[in-house]
Amino acid sequence: MIPGDDVDADSALAGVAKNTLHGHLDHTCRKPLAGKIGSGCDLTWGWLLATAVRLRDKAYADTMLHEVGLMDFVKSNGMFAYIGGRVLNSLEAKRQAFDVKGTQPHSLASQSGCRRGRDYTMCMTQSGGGFLSSVIESMLQSHKNQIKLFPCVLDVCGKSMSFHELKAEGGLTVSAVLQNGVVTGFRIAAGAEAYDGSLRWFDQADRSSLQTFGGKVLEKIADNCFKLQLAPYEVIEWGSGADECAVPLHEEGIKSYSSKVAFDYGRRGSWYEA
Repeated sequence: MIPGDDVDADSALAGVAKNTLHGHLDHTCRKPLAGKIGSGCDLTWGWLLATAVRLRDKAYADTMLHEVGLMDFVKSNGMFAYIGGRVLNSLEAKRQAFDVKGTQPHSLASQSGCRRGRDYTMCMTQSGGGFLSSVIESMLQSHKNQIKLFPCVLDVCGKSMSFHELKAEGGLTVSAVLQNGVVTGFRIAAGAEAYDGSLRWFDQADRSSLQTFGGKVLEKIADNCFKLQLAPYEVIEWGSGADECAVPLHEEGIKSYSSKVAFDYGRRGSWYEA
């Protein structure tokens, strides 16, 4: 399933995949002695989350994100921070920031955002990559020749969200806005190749067709699913502006949680240094 596309929520094997997903922690003996759900390993939970999103299993995905990811693995060591936690002004400065002595190359992408954290922490790309993949795929999935808008809106993320110029299979670039659970706009741009597939959204009011700003009509082929055919480099837009941000932008800067939160294996404190 991850990163392959053979099984998803629409597959005949979706039920089998969900059963495997739900039983994984029990069968691998990774639940803590207290009985609380937990992956027992920071390399696992991100991909369990990604699998739940691909299967559109919102309940399990919400549990994995909130009860495991946010409760157990988001710390002031910058678990999801990219190395440096800052803007780098040159390619040479970026290379120097990634030159961490004694660090394996595959762990660099999720190194701590602070210098002190990098001195003591080993972070791997697995969970960070799974987390980022999950957030993106909760808003946009594009495998199997179908563009899915907001296929698995996670409760912990709210009902308003937007994404801008994400790349999709088939060479497409997609932006879309969800306001209070309703898709209010999207833009889809084709790449160098023509696209012949479908556009699908979820839990929306029934429509017989979608008429884009340029007059192009996307005909309904199933409930909440429309035919999508694009010529090379064709761009279509529908609804209110796809450039809108559904929620206010947060202020820039790195924030620590609390001096009471362990930033690495028992050490306490919140250090963020340039």
